[in-house]
Amino acid sequence: MRSVTKTDSVLDDRDDMDDILSQIALSTAQSIGTPFLAGLVKSMRTAMDVTVVFVTVGVGNPVRRARSISSWREDEDNPSFEYDLEGTPCRLVYNGETVTISEGVYRRFPREANFESYVGVPLHRADGTTMGHFAVLSKTAIPKPAEALAIVQLFALRAEAELQRIELQREMEALVASLSQATRRLTSQHEELRLTNEAKTALLGTMAHDLKNP
Repeated sequence: MRSVTKTDSVLDDRDDMDDILSQIALSTAQSIGTPFLAGLVKSMRTAMDVTVVFVTVGVGNPVRRARSISSWREDEDNPSFEYDLEGTPCRLVYNGETVTISEGVYRRFPREANFESYVGVPLHRADGTTMGHFAVLSKTAIPKPAEALAIVQLFALRAEAELQRIELQREMEALVASLSQATRRLTSQHEELRLTNEAKTALLGTMAHDLKNP
């Protein structure tokens, strides 16, 4: 197994990189959320020879399982699945490693039977913690590991940005809901106080009238 950092992997051919970026842009144009990720993983098959492409998020605390957010597998779009990380190269990625196994992945990880190669890149939250990963599996060996990693990293960066946007949107929606609930509660309390004050004013008026006219 060879672990490679982002600084180690640079596509030699700038035209290839531009082509891949164009593919990403076309496949995800005018889409956000799940449709964006679906277009992203689907376009990976045009960038390199892969059998399975998937974006996952961690399940549990600590994370022991991964759940697919979007995936593509040999002409099957978005099959949903969840799996234990133990005994897979994905476990290393969730531990924070960027993993490239150019051949023989099934020998180190028997659970990946029928697969020859693997590339996995961690996806981070805005605070730097790992929230998921972008990974590819192939039935064939990777002839140029550094180039393959650079391609996967390009896709992973886009997936990471979208997942962060989704998390931020959820946080904002939760905040708005919380503020709306607090506003409704304050409005209700204000109405109760208004009615109480009106009742007290009416009572004081009655008492004052009675005192003046016993």
